[in-house]
Amino acid sequence: MLQVTVGATVRGITGKGPMRRLRMAGKTPGVVYCGGKQALVLEFETSALWKELYSLHQRNAVITLKVEGEQQAERHTLVQEIQKDPVTGKLIHVDFLEISLEAPKTFEVPIEFTGTAQGVAMGGELQVHRSSVHLQGKPLDIPDTVTVDLTPLKKGEAGYTLGDLVLPAGVTMLDKPTLPCVVVH
Repeated sequence: MLQVTVGATVRGITGKGPMRRLRMAGKTPGVVYCGGKQALVLEFETSALWKELYSLHQRNAVITLKVEGEQQAERHTLVQEIQKDPVTGKLIHVDFLEISLEAPKTFEVPIEFTGTAQGVAMGGELQVHRSSVHLQGKPLDIPDTVTVDLTPLKKGEAGYTLGDLVLPAGVTMLDKPTLPCVVVH
Protein backbone atom coordinates (compact mmCIF):
# COMPACT_ATOMS: atom_id res chain seq x y z
CA MET A 1 0.00 0.00 0.00
CA LEU A 2 1.15 3.51 -0.72
CA GLN A 3 2.60 5.59 2.10
CA VAL A 4 2.58 9.39 2.09
CA THR A 5 3.79 11.88 4.71
CA VAL A 6 2.04 15.23 5.17
CA GLY A 7 2.91 18.03 7.60
CA ALA A 8 0.20 19.59 9.77
CA THR A 9 -0.22 22.05 12.64
CA VAL A 10 -2.68 21.89 15.53
CA ARG A 11 -5.47 24.41 14.98
CA GLY A 12 -6.89 26.23 18.01
CA ILE A 13 -9.70 28.07 16.26
CA THR A 14 -13.01 26.89 14.84
CA GLY A 15 -15.99 28.51 13.18
CA LYS A 16 -17.04 29.74 9.76
CA GLY A 17 -15.27 33.12 9.72
CA PRO A 18 -11.89 31.93 11.02
CA MET A 19 -11.96 29.00 8.56
CA ARG A 20 -12.51 31.39 5.63
CA ARG A 21 -9.56 33.50 6.77
CA LEU A 22 -7.49 30.33 7.14
CA ARG A 23 -8.29 29.30 3.55
CA MET A 24 -7.49 32.81 2.27
CA ALA A 25 -4.09 32.50 3.96
CA GLY A 26 -3.33 29.39 1.86
CA LYS A 27 -4.19 26.78 4.48
CA THR A 28 -6.80 24.01 4.59
CA PRO A 29 -8.62 22.95 7.78
CA GLY A 30 -8.85 19.27 8.63
CA VAL A 31 -9.89 16.85 11.36
CA VAL A 32 -8.41 13.53 12.51
CA TYR A 33 -11.00 11.21 14.05
CA CYS A 34 -9.32 9.00 16.63
CA GLY A 35 -11.79 6.14 17.17
CA GLY A 36 -13.87 7.28 20.14
CA LYS A 37 -11.32 9.72 21.56
CA GLN A 38 -11.35 13.49 21.14
CA ALA A 39 -10.98 14.48 17.48
CA LEU A 40 -7.86 16.45 16.59
CA VAL A 41 -8.39 19.68 14.60
CA LEU A 42 -5.54 20.58 12.26
CA GLU A 43 -4.49 22.96 9.52
CA PHE A 44 -2.43 22.07 6.44
CA GLU A 45 -0.51 24.02 3.82
CA THR A 46 -2.98 23.78 0.92
CA SER A 47 -0.41 23.43 -1.87
CA ALA A 48 1.49 20.58 -0.16
CA LEU A 49 -1.69 18.76 0.88
CA TRP A 50 -3.26 19.12 -2.59
CA LYS A 51 -0.09 17.77 -4.24
CA GLU A 52 -0.08 14.66 -2.03
CA LEU A 53 -3.83 14.01 -2.33
CA TYR A 54 -3.72 14.47 -6.11
CA SER A 55 -0.92 11.92 -6.41
CA LEU A 56 -3.09 9.33 -4.60
CA HIS A 57 -6.12 9.78 -6.90
CA GLN A 58 -8.63 7.35 -5.34
CA ARG A 59 -6.05 4.76 -4.32
CA ASN A 60 -5.68 3.23 -0.89
CA ALA A 61 -2.86 4.89 1.03
CA VAL A 62 -1.62 5.24 4.60
CA ILE A 63 -1.05 8.93 5.25
CA THR A 64 1.40 9.71 8.03
CA LEU A 65 0.60 13.09 9.55
CA LYS A 66 3.57 14.88 11.13
CA VAL A 67 1.76 17.14 13.60
CA GLU A 68 3.45 20.20 15.11
CA GLY A 69 2.22 21.16 18.57
CA GLU A 70 0.95 17.70 19.58
CA GLN A 71 2.37 15.16 22.06
CA GLN A 72 1.92 12.31 19.59
CA ALA A 73 3.84 13.92 16.72
CA GLU A 74 3.15 11.19 14.15
CA ARG A 75 -0.27 9.70 13.34
CA HIS A 76 -1.08 7.02 10.75
CA THR A 77 -4.37 7.79 8.99
CA LEU A 78 -6.61 7.09 6.01
CA VAL A 79 -8.46 9.80 4.08
CA GLN A 80 -12.11 9.62 5.10
CA GLU A 81 -13.53 12.58 3.15
CA ILE A 82 -12.28 15.40 0.94
CA GLN A 83 -14.55 18.43 0.57
CA LYS A 84 -13.95 20.57 -2.51
CA ASP A 85 -15.67 23.69 -3.80
CA PRO A 86 -18.09 22.52 -6.53
CA VAL A 87 -17.30 25.48 -8.81
CA THR A 88 -13.58 26.15 -8.36
CA GLY A 89 -12.46 22.67 -7.24
CA LYS A 90 -10.39 24.16 -4.39
CA LEU A 91 -9.95 22.21 -1.15
CA ILE A 92 -12.38 23.22 1.60
CA HIS A 93 -11.81 20.58 4.29
CA VAL A 94 -10.24 17.12 4.76
CA ASP A 95 -11.24 14.41 7.25
CA PHE A 96 -8.82 11.66 8.28
CA LEU A 97 -9.38 8.45 10.26
CA GLU A 98 -6.55 7.35 12.57
CA ILE A 99 -5.63 3.67 12.22
CA SER A 100 -3.28 1.15 13.77
CA LEU A 101 -0.76 -0.37 11.37
CA GLU A 102 -0.96 -3.67 13.29
CA ALA A 103 -4.76 -4.14 13.27
CA PRO A 104 -6.44 -5.78 10.23
CA LYS A 105 -8.66 -3.49 8.15
CA THR A 106 -10.88 -3.95 5.07
CA PHE A 107 -10.02 -2.29 1.74
CA GLU A 108 -11.45 -2.33 -1.77
CA VAL A 109 -8.54 -2.96 -4.16
CA PRO A 110 -8.74 -2.60 -7.97
CA ILE A 111 -7.93 -5.54 -10.23
CA GLU A 112 -5.42 -4.68 -12.98
CA PHE A 113 -5.63 -6.75 -16.17
CA THR A 114 -2.41 -7.16 -18.20
CA GLY A 115 -1.68 -8.74 -21.56
CA THR A 116 -4.03 -9.63 -24.43
CA ALA A 117 -6.08 -12.80 -24.10
CA GLN A 118 -5.52 -15.43 -26.82
CA GLY A 119 -9.29 -15.66 -27.24
CA VAL A 120 -9.55 -11.93 -27.97
CA ALA A 121 -6.82 -12.20 -30.62
CA MET A 122 -8.93 -14.95 -32.27
CA GLY A 123 -12.05 -12.75 -32.40
CA GLY A 124 -13.53 -13.31 -28.94
CA GLU A 125 -14.94 -10.66 -26.63
CA LEU A 126 -13.44 -10.00 -23.20
CA GLN A 127 -16.06 -9.60 -20.47
CA VAL A 128 -14.93 -8.18 -17.12
CA HIS A 129 -17.34 -9.14 -14.34
CA ARG A 130 -15.38 -7.69 -11.40
CA SER A 131 -12.91 -4.81 -11.51
CA SER A 132 -12.18 -4.73 -7.76
CA VAL A 133 -11.98 -7.09 -4.79
CA HIS A 134 -12.47 -6.62 -1.03
CA LEU A 135 -9.38 -7.59 0.97
CA GLN A 136 -8.66 -7.68 4.69
CA GLY A 137 -5.26 -7.45 6.34
CA LYS A 138 -2.77 -5.11 7.96
CA PRO A 139 -2.76 -1.81 6.03
CA LEU A 140 0.86 -2.10 4.88
CA ASP A 141 0.32 -5.70 3.64
CA ILE A 142 -2.54 -4.74 1.28
CA PRO A 143 -1.35 -4.40 -2.35
CA ASP A 144 -2.08 -1.29 -4.44
CA THR A 145 -3.63 -3.49 -7.15
CA VAL A 146 -4.19 -7.19 -7.77
CA THR A 147 -2.67 -8.06 -11.17
CA VAL A 148 -4.16 -10.70 -13.49
CA ASP A 149 -2.38 -11.87 -16.67
CA LEU A 150 -5.01 -12.39 -19.40
CA THR A 151 -2.63 -13.95 -21.96
CA PRO A 152 -3.57 -17.65 -21.38
CA LEU A 153 -7.35 -17.04 -21.61
CA LYS A 154 -8.95 -18.75 -24.61
CA LYS A 155 -12.36 -18.26 -26.17
CA GLY A 156 -15.09 -20.36 -24.56
CA GLU A 157 -13.09 -21.40 -21.48
CA ALA A 158 -14.24 -20.87 -17.89
CA GLY A 159 -12.06 -17.77 -17.39
CA TYR A 160 -10.81 -16.55 -14.04
CA THR A 161 -12.72 -16.46 -10.76
CA LEU A 162 -11.83 -14.36 -7.73
CA GLY A 163 -10.38 -17.52 -6.18
CA ASP A 164 -7.74 -17.57 -8.94
CA LEU A 165 -6.28 -14.23 -7.82
CA VAL A 166 -2.84 -14.38 -6.19
CA LEU A 167 -2.79 -12.49 -2.87
CA PRO A 168 0.16 -11.65 -0.60
CA ALA A 169 0.69 -13.53 2.67
CA GLY A 170 -1.42 -12.23 5.55
CA VAL A 171 -4.16 -10.88 3.26
CA THR A 172 -7.55 -12.57 2.95
CA MET A 173 -10.31 -12.01 0.40
CA LEU A 174 -13.78 -11.19 1.74
CA ASP A 175 -15.61 -11.80 -1.57
CA LYS A 176 -16.79 -15.27 -2.60
CA PRO A 177 -13.93 -17.03 -4.43
CA THR A 178 -16.40 -18.63 -6.88
CA LEU A 179 -17.51 -15.28 -8.35
CA PRO A 180 -16.39 -14.80 -11.97
CA CYS A 181 -13.76 -12.15 -12.58
CA VAL A 182 -13.07 -12.20 -16.34
CA VAL A 183 -14.19 -14.42 -19.26
CA VAL A 184 -13.63 -14.51 -23.04
CA HIS A 185 -16.73 -15.34 -25.15
